[in-house]
Amino acid sequence: MIGSWRWNGVAAGALGTLIFLLSFSNNPLSTAAYRAGVSFAMTFALTYAVRWMIGKAIALTPPPEPEPAEGEAAEEEGKGAAIDIVTPEEDEAPQFTPLSPPKLTKTDQEIDPEFLAQALRHMSEK
Repeated sequence: MIGSWRWNGVAAGALGTLIFLLSFSNNPLSTAAYRAGVSFAMTFALTYAVRWMIGKAIALTPPPEPEPAEGEAAEEEGKGAAIDIVTPEEDEAPQFTPLSPPKLTKTDQEIDPEFLAQALRHMSEK
């Protein structure tokens, strides 16, 4: 878990005080104190839950990689130290060709109006 219980106390105390100050002007003292206490307790518990989730997320690190052999160590040492950015030559690059979908055309065949009405009824039922 990240941090200590003091983080919970600071967050809960700040929110409890804010709730008390905002509700004191419109509510009796007992109601304002009750709401501030409930907000303190809920924030204290919620902060524990958030700290626990953050701690679990940080703990999900991948396992360490095995140590390379002596011959591989020299090869691995220089990797990642420099970036070699090379753009391909024009003749090497694949040429872009846009898609050419088939065009919709009107058919010469007449469609039965009764078939169209049946299709429309079927689509409107769903």
